[in-house]
Amino acid sequence: MGLIQKVLVPTDFSTNADKALEFAMTLAASCQASLHLLYVDDDPLLNSPTTSEDFRAKFEDRMASTLASLLDDEHRRSLRTEYAVARGDAAMEIVDYAAEHEIDLIVVGTKGRSSIADILLGSVANKVVHKAKCPVVTVRP
Repeated sequence: MGLIQKVLVPTDFSTNADKALEFAMTLAASCQASLHLLYVDDDPLLNSPTTSEDFRAKFEDRMASTLASLLDDEHRRSLRTEYAVARGDAAMEIVDYAAEHEIDLIVVGTKGRSSIADILLGSVANKVVHKAKCPVVTVRP
């Protein structure tokens, strides 16, 4: 194996995230690296103490299935893939996941938001680039 053994791709199921996933799949295949797909839900209702654990578990199962559906059959067969669902602040959950799973590279899509830095890079991507301990590749829309 090469220097890159684990590649993390966070997704919000947007077109921008799909482009990052395409890049990451190609990279992971060429490096024989495992691919980690992560969805982070920051919905306050889902994270509310009044939301039942059963509802959260069902939601997380549904999101894991949705993550799995992002890969075509060929990539499902050829790539070692892990799927994860987290709740909370997207950027911090991505950074924490990368640290906990000893991720070698994060591939994240970019999209514009409000401030100059966010317009150029994207709010979540901007935070991940600055807080992650591993290299981060940003993929433009």
